[in-house]
Amino acid sequence: GSSSSSSSGSAEEPEIFIHTRSTTSNLGVEEKGLTRISLLVEETFGLRIHEFLLRLATVVWFFTGMYCVMYCGMEEERQDTISAMYLMVQLITTVGYGDIFPKSSGMQVFMGCYVFIGNVLTALVISERLQTMINRSHGLLKSNMVTNMVEGAREAHGKACEESLAKRPPSKWGGVITAFSTYVGFLLVGALFYAFLDNCICPAGHLDCAIDVSCEEASGKQRSFTESFYMASITLTTVGFGDEAPTSTWGRLFGVFWMLFGVSSMANFLAQLAHLVLLHNMHDVTEHGMS
Repeated sequence: GSSSSSSSGSAEEPEIFIHTRSTTSNLGVEEKGLTRISLLVEETFGLRIHEFLLRLATVVWFFTGMYCVMYCGMEEERQDTISAMYLMVQLITTVGYGDIFPKSSGMQVFMGCYVFIGNVLTALVISERLQTMINRSHGLLKSNMVTNMVEGAREAHGKACEESLAKRPPSKWGGVITAFSTYVGFLLVGALFYAFLDNCICPAGHLDCAIDVSCEEASGKQRSFTESFYMASITLTTVGFGDEAPTSTWGRLFGVFWMLFGVSSMANFLAQLAHLVLLHNMHDVTEHGMS
């Protein structure tokens, strides 16, 4: 009896061992598969897997919105391709002129949810950008601390071999000046375009009113350079009052790219300025810490 029970017990143990080993093996295969996918994405696109998925989600969000604006809702609120792209860029940059908006209850509900998702994606992109900036600043902080330690050691042992001292990082004002110049460039390009190439302000609700006739004959108003500069500034700072907006197809097509890159240049300038202040504060910390 005891021999049979001991034999049955010993027979069960290998089954448990084999089952556990199989489960562990399956988990290992899944982890290896995810690792391979991550490596493939990084080699192909130069992005980590979460960065790639964030960009993919943004692209899907963009074209889903375009499709719904073009083909969903009431007939009178559907837009052509250029106007749909123009609206999507307004949402991405948060300019919000107010010249295109949903009218039916279904589209209003959709747009409310859609804009919320867009804000979440924008927040994730900004968070990723800030993390990159913090990592870069952390690396420069460590470099400054090492430099200060080397300088302290050299001073303690005299001024020998001064040529071999680590040089301080170059001034970071260059990045701020470049970013500001880029922003001013986009500001002037937009002001000049809407002052001289798309300078007819059509009556509310009318698009391309001055194609075959003059602006005056179409009951429009000529946009001055001052008004164009005001419009460009209000747009690139994402305020978007809506009192000045493109009223032609070509003006909207230009605005698709100009708003996207112009607002990005403004954001880059602010990021560079914040980065400069952060580096300045870190430099003060290291200087006081080593003194």
